[in-house]
Amino acid sequence: MKKLLLLLLNLLFLNAFTISKSETFEIKLPAKIMTTNFSLQIKHKNNDLIIQTFNKIIREVRKSNICEGGKFTINPYYEWIKDKRVFKGYQGYINFNCTFKNTKKYANLIEQVKNEKGVIFSQNRINFIAPNNKKKLENQAYHYAINYTKYLTKTFQTKCKIKEIHLNNNSYNLPFYKTISKSLSIEKPIQKSVTSKLRVNYIFECNN
Repeated sequence: MKKLLLLLLNLLFLNAFTISKSETFEIKLPAKIMTTNFSLQIKHKNNDLIIQTFNKIIREVRKSNICEGGKFTINPYYEWIKDKRVFKGYQGYINFNCTFKNTKKYANLIEQVKNEKGVIFSQNRINFIAPNNKKKLENQAYHYAINYTKYLTKTFQTKCKIKEIHLNNNSYNLPFYKTISKSLSIEKPIQKSVTSKLRVNYIFECNN
């Protein structure tokens, strides 16, 4: 049995062999920039009044310099009354995407648009945006590969090299704010930092 094991080991080192390995690299930084989107809905019998209200809101949003968008649609809406489809007026929808650091500025903007008569407001949760750490994470991954190659060469006392490196997409752990309450106050963030992660798959090759 021992002779067979020694023979297999000798064959292993006479020929090239590969080692597969996966590692995850991460960078944790303070979270500063936030993003969210909100939409507004108006129902009214007067189509022109909806357009005027939306145009006014668009002007105010542009002044804030923290939101973009403003494309809106207006369609007729109906209600069923005694099995009859009755025209009741028009309903309009408008959406905005926002990116900001100052929560007070954003809250003031929301308060302003919500105060427009007849507006129905809805908002998605507020997320932190992870900084772009792609290059830093990739540099960590490359340096790891170089150092691990040296480790393999020393351990097996043979020549080892990097055969393949597969960089997977960055994944972010996003803390978030709760949706703005009826009082328009913004909740404290659940976390004060955001983590950027990069998972990497390696294949190393060693031979004499």
